[in-house]
Amino acid sequence: MFRTKLQGDPGAVKINFDEHKGFTWVTPADGLRMELIDDEDPCFRLTYFPE
Repeated sequence: MFRTKLQGDPGAVKINFDEHKGFTWVTPADGLRMELIDDEDPCFRLTYFPE
């Protein structure tokens, strides 16, 4: 895991539909309510909800 600050507009996100199936955009709070990769919750909290 890493975090960086982008400079400027990153542009449109392009999804390769051969590699990604059943994806959806969600808020960080909604992501915490989903069953994702093991130990993903601490990553979300560190990135989007730092203390």
